[in-house]
Amino acid sequence: MSAEDTRNMETERLIQIVKDRYGSLLTFEELEEVRKVISANLEGAAALRASKLEISDEPYPFFKPHKGDE
Repeated sequence: MSAEDTRNMETERLIQIVKDRYGSLLTFEELEEVRKVISANLEGAAALRASKLEISDEPYPFFKPHKGDE
């Protein structure tokens, strides 16, 4: 089974949960929009999982220069 097939199955499972909980409140178009958002989120999560970090990788530091007396 490919990664795409797995993501599609996971999307369908999550859509079923949304239908069970909120199906009576959502139109078909709204459910399709939720499906797109879920699918995009799953793709993003897969991309994050695929990026390998080294032990020496650190968060990007935030630099704020000192502007004199504040």
